[in-house]
Amino acid sequence: MFFLFVVVLTIITGLRKVSPFPDLPNYEHYFFTGEYAVSYATTENINIGYELLNDLFHWSNSFHILLFVITVFVMYGFSKTIARYSPYLFFSLFLFAIVDFHLSCFLLRQYLAVAVCLLSIPFIIERKLVRYLLCMVIASSFHTSALAFVPMYFLYRNHIKHSYKVAVYTGFGFAILFGGTIVVLLTGFLNTYYQHYLLYEGGGSIARLLMKVYLLFIYVYVLKNKVWDRGINQTVFFMMLMSVFICVCGLSIPIFYRMRMMYSISEILGIPLILLYCKNKQQLKRLVIYSMVGLYILVLAISYRNTLIDNDLVNAFNLFWR
Repeated sequence: MFFLFVVVLTIITGLRKVSPFPDLPNYEHYFFTGEYAVSYATTENINIGYELLNDLFHWSNSFHILLFVITVFVMYGFSKTIARYSPYLFFSLFLFAIVDFHLSCFLLRQYLAVAVCLLSIPFIIERKLVRYLLCMVIASSFHTSALAFVPMYFLYRNHIKHSYKVAVYTGFGFAILFGGTIVVLLTGFLNTYYQHYLLYEGGGSIARLLMKVYLLFIYVYVLKNKVWDRGINQTVFFMMLMSVFICVCGLSIPIFYRMRMMYSISEILGIPLILLYCKNKQQLKRLVIYSMVGLYILVLAISYRNTLIDNDLVNAFNLFWR
């Protein structure tokens, strides 16, 4: 039933029109001319993986065929990951609809990269480094932001020592306090195109950062030491940590904000895992946890439709952080 629903959704989405979505007219223009239609983008910014994919389907003389194939692959990446790791399939699919579905309809290159990263998760858990690195090469050939997913393999551990837990929490605290400043120093070479490109997408968001921290808190509170269990528990935990770190960096350098999409699966899998593990809690605690999760989902849904914090406040915080 789940996969039947996914197939129907894929077909409907794959046959969408180009005009209602931002970016798609630019991709269509690139498909026929080999050039981007907007002034701040150039063909040099199109990664080689997408160039090859574009050339592969150029024979059809139909951008809609390429669009349908990309939709199928992206939906396969998300649905396969949800089916493999989520305890509540349809609930995760609902979260996908809130978090990623709309963006996946027009951010073609990035969601190709996201789908490849999702399919690499088993290689993290099974410790297959060569296959994982191959996936990272393929993903980054579609969108450079996929490089943000590389640390996942090296953070994950089959056997967790107490010293490693201390190192992770200490390192995470250090990254939250000083990560933005370090990133500013390391990325001074970023060119004007990428700065404009990501500011156009919305830049760093204090509201989104607070939401990520809030979800991380709920996850650790409910699962406690089980966040270190081998498998998807530990993987989602490190994804949440990385997501928070990227949002912190996005407050200083907007280019990092786009990288958060690589870890949006942490919400799609993390919230169902929270609900699964809170079954063992006392009734009152369970009610509180359900309320916390419900509030998070509500704010998450609103945040994709509206700006939660006034831009002046965001700009003031960015100035302070720099």
